[in-house]
Amino acid sequence: MTYRFHPEAQAELQEALVFYQDRGLSLGEDFAFQVFAAVQRMIAHPVAWPIVDDPVRRCLVNRFPYAILYTVESDL
Repeated sequence: MTYRFHPEAQAELQEALVFYQDRGLSLGEDFAFQVFAAVQRMIAHPVAWPIVDDPVRRCLVNRFPYAILYTVESDL
């Protein structure tokens, strides 16, 4: 299974990464790690998270106040 970020989500992710990098203490690295760990969980178990607005699901990012909204699509 593959994934891709919507361009607006990619921009929001980049802004959040810069925000946490500016705070120091390797928060930027921790944030990026937690986001991509959430993505890996979604890939491994795509229907495990609740539907918030059919067909959109939401997976919370550990340790940070963010959620990833996603849909499961065929790999055609």
